[in-house]
Amino acid sequence: MEKKAIVVHKGNVSKSPNSESIKRTKERRSKSNNDRKSAHKKGGDILYKTVQVNVVDDDDDDDFVQPPKRQKVSIASIQTPNRQPTKPFVDYMDKKLKAIVGVVNLKNSISGLSKQQRKAIISMGFKPFLSLEVETVPTRLAQWLLSNYDSDNNELNAGNHTIKVTPSTVKDVLGIPLGRLPVNEKNKPRLGSSNTLNVWKSQYQNKSRITVKDVFDQIKSNENGDWLFKLNWLVVYNIVLGWTTKSTTVNQRFLNSIIKDSDIPNMNWCEYLITCLQRTKKEWTSNEPFNGPLLFLALLYVHGKRTRYLSTLPTGSTIENVTNNYLIELDSHLYENGPFTDYETGSPEEACDFEDDESEHPLDANVGDDEEHSDRVCDDPVVEEEDVVVAVNDSHLEDV
Repeated sequence: MEKKAIVVHKGNVSKSPNSESIKRTKERRSKSNNDRKSAHKKGGDILYKTVQVNVVDDDDDDDFVQPPKRQKVSIASIQTPNRQPTKPFVDYMDKKLKAIVGVVNLKNSISGLSKQQRKAIISMGFKPFLSLEVETVPTRLAQWLLSNYDSDNNELNAGNHTIKVTPSTVKDVLGIPLGRLPVNEKNKPRLGSSNTLNVWKSQYQNKSRITVKDVFDQIKSNENGDWLFKLNWLVVYNIVLGWTTKSTTVNQRFLNSIIKDSDIPNMNWCEYLITCLQRTKKEWTSNEPFNGPLLFLALLYVHGKRTRYLSTLPTGSTIENVTNNYLIELDSHLYENGPFTDYETGSPEEACDFEDDESEHPLDANVGDDEEHSDRVCDDPVVEEEDVVVAVNDSHLEDV
């Protein structure tokens, strides 16, 4: 214990009855506890009173209040995003995959459009598609890409690295709107959207089965670029870069998400594509045609390789900088050399782009200088009629 002196000044200080009562109570409490010894020393006008005061010693462990013990947390107990085991890489083989609806349908949807129709596509936020030069995804390339797409982890295994699929990646590849409004399907319609679906269906005179050909007939007959044209074009877009039914009918469920014209460029079409890609891959079996966005997987692979190996990327989105011949020659290169050769070392893709006519093409490595490039493409066995897929089980589409 440490003794401290309390100095009380005497003078003309008024004392209330309450203060005197409190003083007497404290003195009685001190005597009853027998823990106080007081001595009064008078000197002048000052009264000295010596008391014992408890002083907390920071070094005294007895006076230390032990905080509650922290529970040990093992690394395994920390909540982390669930990641499924990475699926094994599938090598490039001669197995082929067809799509239920071919890319050529999307290419035809932007061919021969009027000025008003082109403006309508731009106003929706799909301007890059006016530059589309792809009509087909080679069936061998399609099989390899889909086999190496991991729907659980949402990534493409390219052999020497993986390409993660995110909404931002979809934006870079296709240049489509990445808005705040979700694209919901029939089981989750937006309030007021049912009228949009009814208006769209009314142009088909209550047909129960609306095919791609039916939609194309409406697109070609309407040159105004109005509300119905926009809805019809989005239907064609979504059967190629969303999903389509396994029959001959078109996907119209997304129309429930659209209430008014201004919704379209403010919707999250990137997230919707990812949802369609994951779902269709999980439902797909290897012995049937695919009803999901094969074109996106092909462009995603090109985007991933260019980002990895090229020091300068082409201007614009990937879909604006890939041609039909590019994918055909890429398919031949991968089949002849495999996905690891040249790509892993950065040669020749790091040194040049496939479409650069003045630089060495990957297919030029084993070809003499006197052989024409166009002859090689025509003679290549990959360029077969079966590789150009318009649609499966829909004879009407041959007229499109």
